[in-house]
Amino acid sequence: MATDAQAREILFLKDRVYHLEMQLSILQKHLHKKGKKPRYEVRERLLILWHMEAFRIPRRKVSRYFGIARSTLYRWLHKIEDQKPSGTPANKTPTEIAALVWEITKANLSWGRIRIAHQLQLLGIFLSASTVRNILQSPRPRNTPVAPKHIISDQAGIFTGDVFAELPDSWNIKPRLGAVGKHGSIAVTERVIETSKNEWLKRVSFIGGFDHLVTLCSEFEDWYNTWRPHMTLDGFRPDDVYYDRKPRKPQRDSKTVPT
Repeated sequence: MATDAQAREILFLKDRVYHLEMQLSILQKHLHKKGKKPRYEVRERLLILWHMEAFRIPRRKVSRYFGIARSTLYRWLHKIEDQKPSGTPANKTPTEIAALVWEITKANLSWGRIRIAHQLQLLGIFLSASTVRNILQSPRPRNTPVAPKHIISDQAGIFTGDVFAELPDSWNIKPRLGAVGKHGSIAVTERVIETSKNEWLKRVSFIGGFDHLVTLCSEFEDWYNTWRPHMTLDGFRPDDVYYDRKPRKPQRDSKTVPT
């Protein structure tokens, strides 16, 4: 074999050994968990997806090669497909800075936009006087958190498993378990599940696989937050309360699921 061919072969074999070692480490991680579902890092997830594409591994054999469930693989793929560029303009003033401008104005009613801009520069925040004016002419931002501090559920396996735990962790939400046998301890969670079953999923003739179920749940989330009025919110939608909108109260029949 020529020298160049040998060098290429050595590089190929080194790369092959490296990826086999990574595959072995993933399988070892799965075995050492002793029945518990391991949490894979982003690098490990991407490596698994790369292996399946590079070596033409069918999705139905992902458990045999890597020891992960097919539902976990589909969840990873959906996360990749659902990633969309943010619709927030790059030059949009952050909500925290806008709130600070309002606080300075509230504490110093005689200050103009130029003086407020100078005060912000002393704090290391550089805003033009025109930007300060635009902020004060816009509705005052609400002090609404990005997500709730905790979510309350029962002690069923679906809520205590590692798969569900990834979602609260990604939003810095603390999971809490309702009291056993205490009526109303998980009323909000139970009401959402009941709504999804009775007002949404029961209208579907059949569910054609995991992908179809994910699509139905995504559509339900949009309808539940954007369109469906809630009695506990005095007829408003969750998005109306979250974004501090005050539209006209919807009619009672608007609670019906659209065709």
